[in-house]
Amino acid sequence: MRAIATNSEANVQAEFYHQCRLIGLPVALEVSTPVGRLDVAVLNATGDGCVAIVECKKAACMISAELGQVRRYKKIGVPVYGLTDKQRCRGLAKTIQEKHAADPGVGFAAVLEMPRIGRPRRIPQQWRDNLNIKGCG
Repeated sequence: MRAIATNSEANVQAEFYHQCRLIGLPVALEVSTPVGRLDVAVLNATGDGCVAIVECKKAACMISAELGQVRRYKKIGVPVYGLTDKQRCRGLAKTIQEKHAADPGVGFAAVLEMPRIGRPRRIPQQWRDNLNIKGCG
């Protein structure tokens, strides 16, 4: 039997979500935008804007400022953080909370008005619905 990969992108993403919830940092996973699907969108305090993006990858060499995916995400106008190790999740969550606690971020209405890059994946209304995270306080 083959060993189970515990440091897969999905597991890193899940651990980051968990650490954010523990410290009260609002996040949404797998958010579709006109520039691509964000692994993690860190939300502002009111939940109507994005203050940071976290891109999860299996290996550090897969995250680079020159990566087309990262370049597209930067067009939203918020910092893009890379995360490859479950052990760094708590530290990154706290860093983002400290740096961006009072940041209003970029409103979702402005993001939805951005021109779509690449092939269409989801309509903007679905993105709005994805961010309607009632009961996930």
